Amino acid sequence: MIRGLADSGVTILLTTQYLEEADQLAARIAVIDHGRKIAEGTSRELKAAIGSGFLHVEITDAARIDEAARLLEQRLGGNVQRSAEGAQLSIISGSPKAANEALGALVSAGIELSDFSMGSPSLDEVFFALTGQPGPGADGKEESA
Repeated sequence: MIRGLADSGVTILLTTQYLEEADQLAARIAVIDHGRKIAEGTSRELKAAIGSGFLHVEITDAARIDEAARLLEQRLGGNVQRSAEGAQLSIISGSPKAANEALGALVSAGIELSDFSMGSPSLDEVFFALTGQPGPGADGKEESA
């Protein structure tokens, strides 16, 4: 319904904690943290502002997720974002070379990867990069605004 209204030219102010929904429906997005607007733009602009080099890894042994997160943070100098689904980690990487070196450190430590990729951040990752906190509802629970 909202998509249909927007497609017909109606201006809609949508407030949501579901960043995937905002990514799909919003022409412009304002990121609000603790009641203050900290960023604004299109989804593409917000993603570009924090960089396109996001390394995503999924480790085979979930018991080693803390060790993997520490290694990635040491190698890449940022904060790891953990997925709510399991042993998936994401972190900003300054370059493909730095990402490759971080992956090598994981393999050298005997941490087996079931998947990895490098690409554009999600809006959840944009929120994390801007605030240092996981996106609202990223842990599977809604937060009040």
